[in-house]
Amino acid sequence: YAEIMLVSEPVAHVWVHQKTYAGPYKYPLTLGRGAIPLFTHAFYGELLFVKKNMTDFAMVALPGQLCTFKGSEDILPLVGYVQPQQIQQASPAWLALQPLVVVIPSLCVKKTPCEQGDVLITVPFGSMLRATGVPVDRQEWQEIMLVDGQQGYVPTSAVKYYDQSLPVLSELRETVCVRKDLFIGQPYCFGGRSIFTASYLSGADCSGLTHLLYHAAGLFIPRLAHAQFLAAQPIDPMAMQPGDLIFFKRKKKKYLTVTHMAMYLGDGKVLEAPGLLSSPLKVHMIAIKDYFGVPLEKLYQGCEVMQYNDRAHSKLYFGSFLATPEAALEARKKFLALQRGDFSALVPA
Repeated sequence: YAEIMLVSEPVAHVWVHQKTYAGPYKYPLTLGRGAIPLFTHAFYGELLFVKKNMTDFAMVALPGQLCTFKGSEDILPLVGYVQPQQIQQASPAWLALQPLVVVIPSLCVKKTPCEQGDVLITVPFGSMLRATGVPVDRQEWQEIMLVDGQQGYVPTSAVKYYDQSLPVLSELRETVCVRKDLFIGQPYCFGGRSIFTASYLSGADCSGLTHLLYHAAGLFIPRLAHAQFLAAQPIDPMAMQPGDLIFFKRKKKKYLTVTHMAMYLGDGKVLEAPGLLSSPLKVHMIAIKDYFGVPLEKLYQGCEVMQYNDRAHSKLYFGSFLATPEAALEARKKFLALQRGDFSALVPA
């Protein structure tokens, strides 16, 4: 890869093919009888590489969104297509500044530090900004630098600053789960990794929802479900705590590949973007007993459960990225390395 690039517009739709889809959209997102081939969302300030430039599209690799490709267990950066005007080269000076994650649904970056200031750009939840000074929680406004070098200001409460100092695991797990309410009730979007808004093709699928919640907590995990399964530490379901994950290997895929997953919230409940086999197709919170027909203590690695219909018949597996303080620190170190443009340690060996 010749150079590090970054997303310079609020949202870049990363497509499976060299084609955009202007809608109108009907959720779950379909165009005629075919699913819209959205691969994922990339937000303002997120890093990528250009693999190939074409007239209307750039083929890009996303080191912050790892996946597996069909027929392989290798975990690699997701590759898709974006429009060239949505990306620009990342300056070393910008990469060297302290990263900040946007943690409210939509953030207006102001030209001056006041509510009435002119808006320079509006960016969504999960976007990456850079602090021009050390962030201080007690101050009302944080000075930031945009990707084009402009100075701006954002409310300190709207962004989060992370370093390698981690809270105790229970607090970190709470951080992962605390923003679940921003998504509950939102429509399912195959390939989606965003909070739903009517202004662009948006919403979340199962792994996109989990990836984005971890990202907002300053933790690095793979993007797609099977890659998350391969990278997570297997755990006993009775040891699950908030933020741990349940993976589904479906009968229709001969139980070979994880094609769906959900996040455990504690108290016997899970958070799920339910996918195309269920109804209603909205992000929801549901009790494990209601979901699988048995309580948590009846589940085990590889257990079979019936859902919805025979096509959804699944084997369940349980994993964690926060099983130990060492695992949590590794997820934080990878997140910070990604923001610096250091991708050497992101892909598992």
